[in-house]
Amino acid sequence: RMMEKDNAFPRPTVECYTAVLNCYAGSNKPDSAQRAEALLRRMENSEEIQPNLISLTCVLIAWARSDDVEKAPIHAERIFQEIQDRGMEPDRFVFSGLITAWGRCGNEDSIFKVEEYFQRVKDMGQDAAGSAFKPTVVEYTATIQAYANFVTRNVDQSRMAVSRIETLLDEMLDSEDARVRPNILTYAAVLKTIAGARRIPDRADRANAILRIMEAEGIEISPYIIGLVKKCNIREPKEKLK
Repeated sequence: RMMEKDNAFPRPTVECYTAVLNCYAGSNKPDSAQRAEALLRRMENSEEIQPNLISLTCVLIAWARSDDVEKAPIHAERIFQEIQDRGMEPDRFVFSGLITAWGRCGNEDSIFKVEEYFQRVKDMGQDAAGSAFKPTVVEYTATIQAYANFVTRNVDQSRMAVSRIETLLDEMLDSEDARVRPNILTYAAVLKTIAGARRIPDRADRANAILRIMEAEGIEISPYIIGLVKKCNIREPKEKLK
């Protein structure tokens, strides 16, 4: 703000604004998204500079990670529309933010939006060159995490959710692209999905199978992972499954 108002300082550039927006995108403070968008609008009002794709993506991600999980997709979609209206080409970072926004929502329709945007990233990877247009472990893990959130609210979709995340994990393990290899966050999301899928009778076996894969891949088995595996071994009372 001092660079904006005090002539003793050099005028802020797009890079200066975007650096601050990036901090808001990674912040856990409750008003980060609102502050990010306020800064974006100040950029728009400047006669010298205008936001670029990275600037807008930072704001979209800030909204995707905001506390209000029900309204996060609405705001993320609004910024996504603005990106398109400006004639910019969305990349995987944009779609990753949209996957996160819809994935945190967890309602019955949200998983369709998650899959829609995940497929768009995969389609871009086939048609375009460059890492910004190809799916990585980030997009895969965000999609798996979306299923973990989804199945906790939609227990009747337990089998579908587990089947889907196991397919995604297999895709990652079969890929020759090092950027797609699953990491500890991926496996945690897989185990959270299995733990939440309370209508799957063999949750324990599936979780132990994931544990064996992690060991074979040289992934650290942290206490948090062990805790998730233990949750998969808990049998739910029948009345909770109805």
